[in-house]
Amino acid sequence: LLFTGTINVDETTQALSDKVIDRANTIEFFDVDLSKVPTRQPIPDPIRVSASTWRNYHASEPDSSFRAQIIDIGKILNKSSLGLGYRVLRDIEMYLANSRTLLEPQVAFDLQIKQRVLPRVRGTATITNTLRELLEFMRKNKLERSATRIEEMEARLKRDGYTSFWR
Repeated sequence: LLFTGTINVDETTQALSDKVIDRANTIEFFDVDLSKVPTRQPIPDPIRVSASTWRNYHASEPDSSFRAQIIDIGKILNKSSLGLGYRVLRDIEMYLANSRTLLEPQVAFDLQIKQRVLPRVRGTATITNTLRELLEFMRKNKLERSATRIEEMEARLKRDGYTSFWR
């Protein structure tokens, strides 16, 4: 597993711009179980892979099978001026294409909505209806991970008067 960049998001850091969020998947590590910390192992020797071999492992054409749902999500977000751009659409579709043999399509799509779309959602009570519409959409389309996060965001909005994806 290779991480190309990591950040901490807490009260001591500045918010990420949409430009940064549009270019990255958000993967969270919140559930800490100290009893499961593995013992240190020696680092294995790197495996060298040629550029041509690497190209054989990734899809060259996007998977547009969820495009209608992405467009519907974009329409919901547009009501609060939180719409999606072309880059996000293409990156989600490339993720779906590349995960084809690794994940069920529905799971891959749910992960992408949580990782690529929901980090853009933030605001005050003015986004209440947007959150409700998103939650309804997620439930209707069986996007459980995304629905759970939106429920958390709604609870923070109710409690604090402001919400964002970040905990």
